[in-house]
Amino acid sequence: MKSMNRLTASNPAPGKLEPPPGLFTRITAAPTSWKQRPSRVRKNVTRGTLALLIALVVGGGVSWATSGEGIVARFERLWGIDVDSGLSSDSSGYGLGEFSILEPMSDDRIEQLPSEVNQSLVGARALPVRGPNGDLKLHLNPGHISAWGHTSTIGGNGMPSQPVDVVSMNGKICAVWSQAFLAYCGTLKEARKEGLSISSNDEPSGIQWTSGAVTDEVKTLRLKGYAGVEVPLKDNFFQLNFAPKKQTVLLGLDENGSVVTRILIPGRPSGSDLAYIRAIKRWQRNPVGPPPNPPGSH
Repeated sequence: MKSMNRLTASNPAPGKLEPPPGLFTRITAAPTSWKQRPSRVRKNVTRGTLALLIALVVGGGVSWATSGEGIVARFERLWGIDVDSGLSSDSSGYGLGEFSILEPMSDDRIEQLPSEVNQSLVGARALPVRGPNGDLKLHLNPGHISAWGHTSTIGGNGMPSQPVDVVSMNGKICAVWSQAFLAYCGTLKEARKEGLSISSNDEPSGIQWTSGAVTDEVKTLRLKGYAGVEVPLKDNFFQLNFAPKKQTVLLGLDENGSVVTRILIPGRPSGSDLAYIRAIKRWQRNPVGPPPNPPGSH
């Protein structure tokens, strides 16, 4: 599972702290109006829906300051889990030869993993379960980690850089954006072929960005249809700090100039998508009743 209320001290709709009904169903069934490459498109839509969901879960910085409770602590209380539990080092070394950012994991380094990174990986480890009283909880599968690396992206166009991590866990490579509480995991084959990327919107600036991790084989990234646009790479990560008008691909070239990776870059949001984003933000400010449904869900 690749995916995962704003409830604060000033919440105008007090009540029992539990996820909205049908939350996981809405996440995994998020529709799309895009037509090309439906399997990958669904991944992008699911990630976008997850970003909105996490925004509802963690709330805004001012509200958290008011409540005096940390983001991770609030998340754990809401879902009844410990994001730092069930982690262990794995000696397989999966991915070390393809991602230079990675360093081997050890029992000591497990303790150094930030809780925000562990929370971002919850979606890759979790299964939704019903408790004895019918309450929805998350069951965390073990996380066997063989390598971990930390860096930051390159900002631009008004979009700041952000901390990012690569984690080799359970025989997959996970790219992690801990500020957005998002992660995308895939096999080495998937990472080589299409990168490990997400697309989201920066809340302060409103800029749509796409970021992802690619293998060491990729030396240059060029945006198809945009002559001369080369996206910089840093420690296996890129960050495209704008949204093209139409869906396109970011081409990853090896040292010989051959295309080895094709990364889907979604176009600018449609009118219905923008209306949904605005509705979600209104609901965040006044979370009374169920959250708005995404476009096409009726």
